[in-house]
Order: sequence, then C-alpha cells, then structure tokens
Amino acid sequence: MTSTFDPDDKNSWYFGPMSRQDANDLLMSESEGGIFLVRDSTSIQGDYVLCVREDSKVSHYIINKIVEDDQTVFRIGDQMFSDLPSLLNFYKLHYLDTTPLIRPAPRRVEKLVAKYDFDGRDDEDLPFKKGEVLTVVTKDEEQWWTARNALGQTGSIPVPYVQKRYCDHHIYRDEQYYCDDHHCCDDQHCGGHQTCRDNQHNYDSQYYCDDQRYCHSQYNRDNERYYDS
Repeated sequence: MTSTFDPDDKNSWYFGPMSRQDANDLLMSESEGGIFLVRDSTSIQGDYVLCVREDSKVSHYIINKIVEDDQTVFRIGDQMFSDLPSLLNFYKLHYLDTTPLIRPAPRRVEKLVAKYDFDGRDDEDLPFKKGEVLTVVTKDEEQWWTARNALGQTGSIPVPYVQKRYCDHHIYRDEQYYCDDHHCCDDQHCGGHQTCRDNQHNYDSQYYCDDQRYCHSQYNRDNERYYDS
C-alpha cells in the first residue's frame, strides 16, 4: 500500500505524552499494517517512541535524541537522522519489520470544558471562560496542552483549569464514558438527564444505553438482558 502522509505535518503523527497501552489500544483498532504514531518516551525523558501496527501486534521503536557539540540527531536502531520528519520519510520507503509507514493513526477527538476562567499569561496562551468548550490539539506537556476554541483560535491552556467532558464517537477510556457530539458525560451515569449514544457499551463499568434508556440501566451478562439497577 502506498504511503499517504506528510512527514513535515507534525500535528498529524505526534501524539505527545501517551502510555504504551493507550498506543496499543489505538493502533490495534486499525485493520491494516503500517499505521503509526510518535509519542514521548515514558522511560527516557527527551526521547521518543515510534509505534507501528505490524501484522497482529504493535511494535514500539525507541528513538534516541542525541545532542553532541551543539548538534542534535535522532537514532533508531543503527540509523541516524537530523530530525524526525527525515526519519519518518526514510521509513515511508523502507521496512521496519514487516511494513513501511503508511499513514498516521486517526486522532480521537477530545473536548474539554473549562472549570475556571483563564485570562492568559503569555501571547501563546489561549484565554477562556468557565464553561467554555475547547478541543485538544496536542498534549505538549503534563500541565500545558494546546487547544482550539469555537472561533478556531489556538493556544496553550493549563490542564488543571479544564476537565474532560466530551468524546466524539469514541471511547473515553480514562473517564469510562461513551458520548457523542450532543451528550455530555460529566459523571459515570451520563449526568443529569442526558442519554448515551444508541447501543453503546461502557466496557469498564458495563453500562448499556440507548435513546430511550438512561445510563442507570446495566447489562446482565449471564441472562443477556437489560435490567434496572
């Protein structure tokens, strides 16, 4: 299959801080090999990991960032590159183990709601008001992410000032909610009188919901039927 990505488009392939398990879950949900992402190394600060769907597994290739004599190079295996786009461009044409790089993994759209007002401190910050909904662009650091507001403006936001609130047609595994564009999930039972998307299943908490049922209904695995808790 032909590679279809731009190595210079960092926002398409760099996922920032991300656990090995989250990378596995995301890439294993893809049906073809060669789907990849680059994340920060969780064991060596400053290094990166190239995660690639290969056959029936996900391979994690460490990328060492080496600084010598004011020059930075990136090493993967015995190959050295001047920057990450050059590394990715090389593996568009050459196999890693069983596949070259085909395209970046699709991003799960993550939306946040502001818990407090934030006026911004620097020019690169994105001010917002309490209750405003923001879309995550990149998770640059543990305490500072890049987000976009409803007007399309982008900037840095302090993570403690926001909370995860929406997930567009995807699983929010850390919050254990199912939601869509129209339903908030601010607690485990899809708070208030909101309903979950039709026939979605919260695998961790085992909640089934549809357009007529609220999330107080659980699924009885043994009898394979709905019952109200």
